[in-house]
Amino acid sequence: MRTVKSLIVVTGAGISVSAGCELPAVYWHYPQGLCFERVRRVYTQNIDGIERQLHGLHPSVPLPFRKPWPRCIQVHGDIRHAYCVVCRSIVALEPESFQGSRPPSCRSCASRQRRAAAIGVLRPRIRLYDQDDGAIDDEAIQLVVADDSRAPLDALLVVGTALRIPGAARLVDKLLASVRLFADGGVTAWVNPLVQPPTSLASRFDLKVVVEAAALVDMVESIS
Repeated sequence: MRTVKSLIVVTGAGISVSAGCELPAVYWHYPQGLCFERVRRVYTQNIDGIERQLHGLHPSVPLPFRKPWPRCIQVHGDIRHAYCVVCRSIVALEPESFQGSRPPSCRSCASRQRRAAAIGVLRPRIRLYDQDDGAIDDEAIQLVVADDSRAPLDALLVVGTALRIPGAARLVDKLLASVRLFADGGVTAWVNPLVQPPTSLASRFDLKVVVEAAALVDMVESIS
């Protein structure tokens, strides 16, 4: 990792599990080893918003369509926000509003006071499995991925995910291709103690590290 110039990290639930839902120290606890300043992007599938606790990893909600894009991209949204199914407005999620069987009404819709217009309801702004209703920045994420795929990239680290959601697997597929296109001696690594990469991607990882995500910190420290 000492020679890495541009690194992209794709994370899954294994990061939060290893961090005890406190801090995903797996790659930020040791910035000299994985070189935080060399991290081009972090694509997180977590919906707990844990990355907000770390300096430099504050995602933008909603994700803009133009640069500059944040260093951290929430691929599946996060549980801190809700959205209206009608007007698409985004609000802070208030857990107490989601008690009972009826979802809360959208205040933005209600404030328009249009009798003929429908008043939408709020839903947590998260992706369930591979739903595609346009609520989780899908178009903007595609723009970021396209930009990252065109940029020189010499390392890809996939940590704590099984890539069972097709959209996440497609994301990694594009980034793997980018490493091979631009990098001379680039490295791709899969870190997961239980799950191997999907069959269609397995041969394209140079390293398969069978450890808990947090243990990666100790490994990097020992060889640096």
